[in-house]
Amino acid sequence: MLTLNTCSEAAIRAFGEALLADYRDGLGSFEKATQVVVTKIYNEFRQPSGQSTFALFRIFRLTPRRELPPELVPTSDPAINRWVTLTGTIGDEPAWCDRRQSQGHQAISEDKAVQAPMLKAVFDQIGLGWGTQVDQTLETERATGSPIRYFHVPIAFDSPHIPNQQSFVEPFKIRSVIGLGDRFSSGAAFVALGFAKNPIYATESRKFVVLAPYLSALLAIYEGRGVIWEP
Repeated sequence: MLTLNTCSEAAIRAFGEALLADYRDGLGSFEKATQVVVTKIYNEFRQPSGQSTFALFRIFRLTPRRELPPELVPTSDPAINRWVTLTGTIGDEPAWCDRRQSQGHQAISEDKAVQAPMLKAVFDQIGLGWGTQVDQTLETERATGSPIRYFHVPIAFDSPHIPNQQSFVEPFKIRSVIGLGDRFSSGAAFVALGFAKNPIYATESRKFVVLAPYLSALLAIYEGRGVIWEP
C-alpha cells in the first residue's frame, strides 16, 4: 500500500518497476494493458483509512479514426480523423469499471476535445496536442532531460478545468486531479488521469509522476505490438 503523503519516491519507483517487470508480456492488447495499469494504481494507492486514493482512474489513447473500437466506428464522424478514446477505467462506481458503460467518454472527437476545459488543460500542461510543433518540443525536452510534464489540479472544487461540478466533483467529493501522459513512436499517445478523494498537493504530485516512465515503457510495448482492443 502506498500513501502519497508518507511514502517515498523510491517506493513509487519500486511499484513502477514491478508493474513493468510483471506485465511486459502476457497481455493480449493495449486495452488490456491499460486496464491492468489503472487497476493496479487504484488498488495500490491508499488513504490512511485504507480507502483508495482515487475515486476514478482512467487511461485515454489519442488515436486516428481507423483505430477506434470497432463498435464505435459506425457512429463516428468520418470527417474527423483524430479522437480521444477511453481504453482503461476503474473506480468506486460499477459503471466506472467498464469503458463500454462510459457516458460520453468512450470516444471524443478532436473538435470537442480541444473545447473541453479539462482535456484542453491536460494537453497544454503535458504537451500532448497534435501537431509538428508539439512533437518537436517534446523531443527537445526529452533530449535535454527536462522534468516530467504533468497535469495537476490541487483543488478540484470550483476549478474551471474540471467540469461536471454538480454531477461529479461535489457528490463524489473529488478533491484533486493528477494526470500524466506521453507520445508513442507510432504518433498515438496516452493520458492517465486520476480523480482523488483526498488533496494531492505539489509535493505529492511530484512523487506520483515518477511513475510516468514506467507507464510509458509498459504501454509502448503493447502499442508497438499493434493490437489495440480486446476481441
